Amino acid sequence: MKKKSFVPLVAALCAALLMTAGCASNQPQQEALQVTKTSDAANNWLRVQVDPSLTPDVAWQKLMDSVTGYYPDLEMIDVPAGYIRSTYTVRQFGQPTENNAFQIRTRFICTIASKTPLVFKIKIESESSGPPYSDWAPYDRVFNQDESVIEELQNRLGIK
Repeated sequence: MKKKSFVPLVAALCAALLMTAGCASNQPQQEALQVTKTSDAANNWLRVQVDPSLTPDVAWQKLMDSVTGYYPDLEMIDVPAGYIRSTYTVRQFGQPTENNAFQIRTRFICTIASKTPLVFKIKIESESSGPPYSDWAPYDRVFNQDESVIEELQNRLGIK
């Protein structure tokens, strides 16, 4: 009777364990990629020229309606200056005690770039940080909701 070798089986099991461990260590990054997307508005100003058929008051009201639908907590509103800034939206990826854990935070910023014609500048400030979450660096992706508000503002306010 011929003896069976367990070497190929052990090697296959070890390879599977190594791949699983590698995937698990990358899980927070994969989770972040699923709930974020690249955007031109990530840490860059985008301009939205307002349709001239909208009065400045109506344009401001539409802007506020759209923004507060996505960001109910606004940190600063200066109506005369035409400035809005939301509080940060922060999401944790991975367990804070893990080496590969990190956070992403974004916030919406808008200001008037021009009054004639009326043009709003909008930006999503996006940053990431690892424990202890004190050193934030620019991050080139935004949460899916951030991209949605940009599209909505362009559709509701922009020249068609």
